[in-house]
Order: sequence, then C-alpha cells, then structure tokens
Amino acid sequence: MPLISNVVGGGIGNNVSVQRGVTSSATTVTINEVDMDKTIVLSVSKGSSGYVAARGNISSANLNIASKNYKAMRSTIYSSDDYGETTSTFPALSGTISSTTLSGGSTDLTVKEYSARLISPTQIQTDGACEWQVIEFK
Repeated sequence: MPLISNVVGGGIGNNVSVQRGVTSSATTVTINEVDMDKTIVLSVSKGSSGYVAARGNISSANLNIASKNYKAMRSTIYSSDDYGETTSTFPALSGTISSTTLSGGSTDLTVKEYSARLISPTQIQTDGACEWQVIEFK
C-alpha cells in the first residue's frame, strides 16, 4: 500500500492541497478527491528499465597450421609362400584457425523512467517505482 499524506497550506494559506506518496511498482493509488482542472501531478522516478546493445567490428588474426610430410612407413609382410613389402605415406596436414576479437564500435542505452499521472479525481496511476505529489490549487 503506497504512503499517502495530506498537507494543507504550506505558506499559501488554505489555497493548496498536497498529497504525496511513494510506490515500488506499477499500481493505481487512491487519493482524496481533487478537481482535475486545478490539479497537477509531480513525480520522480525511483528506478529504470531498459537495455544496452553493443555494436562493433570483428577482426581476425589467422593462425596457420601445417605439418611436414611424415616419412614413409615401411612394413614387411612374411608368409610361408611369399615375401612382400608395402610403403605408405601420410598426407600433410594444413588449414587455418581464425581468431576473432570485438574492437571499436559503440553502445546504445535505452532507458525508461517511471512516472505518475492523474487518471480520475480520486486516482493516480504509476508505471513503476516513483515518488509522487498531487497538488491541487483551490
């Protein structure tokens, strides 16, 4: 339940009525009835919401991978009837591994501040955490 207090006067005599309070989230607050044509609402945001988006350039430094040909591997096969020899060569390995980094760029910050507004002679509506004052001039 939001905090509400009434102040009458404030150096102007009985010409002003002030109601004030604090909300911690979006809500509708019931206030003492005011003349909407002679009333203003002041509010100060006590929080915010939004996001940050980053943009930048991606650059890469290449790392080359290569290996020399392995020497031929020889194997000799013996059997009771014949004798044979075979030779195999392993292929060379090659390729590139790319390394990337984010550099330069910029950020966007989008933020919403909260506020309060008078929606009827007996209600204000807040869209988030804020401190508010309803000031009626009589």
